[in-house]
Amino acid sequence: MFLSLFWLIGLGMLAGAAHMGLRRATLSAGGDGLRVEQHGLFGARIREWRRGDITALRSGPSGMKVNEVPVMELQVYFVASKKKVGLLAGRPDAELRWLAAELRRALQVRATVEPNSGAGEPSFQCRSVGSDS
Repeated sequence: MFLSLFWLIGLGMLAGAAHMGLRRATLSAGGDGLRVEQHGLFGARIREWRRGDITALRSGPSGMKVNEVPVMELQVYFVASKKKVGLLAGRPDAELRWLAAELRRALQVRATVEPNSGAGEPSFQCRSVGSDS
């Protein structure tokens, strides 16, 4: 029984490593929005966002650290929810910055995320290109 637990943990770690190593993503950006297709060992995931819902795209820390170094990801910020979605965590920072710049150009959105004033944990306000506020 005790040995079975170690085998299960080992198989789970092996499956997770295989998933991370075999995953791939396709990003499509244009006038209508952003589409992200992620394929991995456990299937595919497709997400789509309208261009008007996206306010900022940038490279930023994912919240995870490896050897005290932040793991970077591509971050997509939204108008209504003031939330972000992280994609492609662990890719090289230069690649993420380049990809964010290309997506911003294709979607005509900004990279800037301006902190709101207020107490406690900072929140962010994102603006789309051409907005007056």
